[in-house]
Amino acid sequence: MTCSLIPVRNSSLLLPAAALVGGLFAGIQVGQWIKGGGDTVVHAGAARVSYGQDEGERRSALVRGTDPGAGASGVAPREVDAGRERRRVEELTAALAEGRPLDPHLERIIAGGLLRQYLAHNEDSWDWLVSEVYLETGHPEFALELFTERPHDGDLGVRIARALREKGDPRAAEAAAITLRMEPWRADAAGILAERDPGRAIALLREVLAGEDPQRISGTSMRLAEVLDKEGSAAEALSLINAVFERQEADPSTWDLLRELDPADMERRLGTMLAANPDEAWYKEQMVSLLMQQGRGEEARVALERLLGDGTGTPEARRLLRELDPERGLAFLEGAVTRGNDADLWAELGDERLGSGNAAGAVDAWMEALRQYPGDNDWCRKLEEHAFDQFIGEYDSIVRATENDELWGDLADTYRRQGLLDTALDCYNKASSLDPGDSEWTSKQAELKQELGLEG
Repeated sequence: MTCSLIPVRNSSLLLPAAALVGGLFAGIQVGQWIKGGGDTVVHAGAARVSYGQDEGERRSALVRGTDPGAGASGVAPREVDAGRERRRVEELTAALAEGRPLDPHLERIIAGGLLRQYLAHNEDSWDWLVSEVYLETGHPEFALELFTERPHDGDLGVRIARALREKGDPRAAEAAAITLRMEPWRADAAGILAERDPGRAIALLREVLAGEDPQRISGTSMRLAEVLDKEGSAAEALSLINAVFERQEADPSTWDLLRELDPADMERRLGTMLAANPDEAWYKEQMVSLLMQQGRGEEARVALERLLGDGTGTPEARRLLRELDPERGLAFLEGAVTRGNDADLWAELGDERLGSGNAAGAVDAWMEALRQYPGDNDWCRKLEEHAFDQFIGEYDSIVRATENDELWGDLADTYRRQGLLDTALDCYNKASSLDPGDSEWTSKQAELKQELGLEG
């Protein structure tokens, strides 16, 4: 069996099942949940799951950073209310433990044998269910026990390691080590293990590197180089970095470490890359940043002028200009926003104005970003916080002129956060009418009706 973690945002159908499992852990004994793949037994207070194991393996591509400065388009993705979903799990778990009536949908999947049927055909979901309950109820040590038996997903391993670290549990290193052995390119796992036991991190990465798949050797090399650098072995770290460059597999983390260990070599390499790729903004940005770091302000200024020659530049170039010359940087940004319809530029200007103490100017800039790109995004949240009355009138007008269910749902979410529940329900109703097949809207309609004491 190949196991994989199912993200919370894609698991609305599994949340009631997670609550069920939480209740089972609290005191219900269930046997033979999964047939054909082995026996599953859950006892009061603890869980033991056994079936055939085939550890899955994922490959992580080394990706060089790209320019995110292009104007926004489309509708921003909505954020998942993880707190609300967690509360639902906790409420259902408590109902089971206290013998209170369960959610009717939960009772249906239990009484009808639907959960058993689901898990019989989706065995890889079981580890996710168990681990999710352990983590959400504050028991990462139990999640580690299961993860040790069947390590299958690096994201889950890092979550377990972080949860253990937050509790001050030294077993965070064990979770990180298991993860790193599966996915040795992971900087998060390497960092947690090195923080707890740098010697073990170095030994593990060296061992893995010795038999590493050539297609992922550079990621492992970089993690080892980073740990070696922190432990004072700069020469060995630099040797690993040079090998990554020789294989032409350097990513931004490679350049960052080279900057720290050998800035002269970084300048030489950047010069070579710029000679071959004179229009590549990323290399130009790195050169400017390096010159600034070395205190070579005038050289940095000349290089930056070339990078900003189009009157707009890139987000990183504008940030570097503000760092080098805050007053000129702000003036440049004020001019850049007039050269096109770029919501991100207006939002950047709003943030900069707020940072310089111009709150009213910040709101004006964010409002312009809203007009160009409405929806649940960063500037809408800032307007909601800093100028709700001014924001909501125009936001409402923009959305009501559309037939976009996502925008109507985002508007409903805004009203709901502000406690304007009747208006929020009207907006959810509209979103649902525009897309009757979207279960998000029917779910939120039902929740809100319950909060308002309405039927249906």
